Amino acid sequence: QILKMAIAKHWSHLSDHFLLWDSDMIIVNKMDLFHENKVVVHSGGHYITAYDDTYQRLLGRSVERDDNGGSFTTHHMVVNKLFMNKLLDVLSVNGSDSANSWITNVLDNAGTSI
Repeated sequence: QILKMAIAKHWSHLSDHFLLWDSDMIIVNKMDLFHENKVVVHSGGHYITAYDDTYQRLLGRSVERDDNGGSFTTHHMVVNKLFMNKLLDVLSVNGSDSANSWITNVLDNAGTSI
């Protein structure tokens, strides 16, 4: 998903919100992505504890869970372009202006158990 997220930095015609979708998924039921102009956040996806350390190293904070302790890892994500650009900036090495520095930082910090 992280490679798909980078479209926010590289395509100027992208809408303010955009949908990332796993290419191996098919919608079989109606799915609301917005409710009263707010993004509907889905949770309960598959949880892999090995991601916790990488998340902590990259963002300097703990992984957040839903009310049932589940993850927010789902097969799709509605993304706010402005927030995604800020996230990619945070992931960049030393605040570098290089558009690819976040990629190197993610790869350098990924745990070997992932």
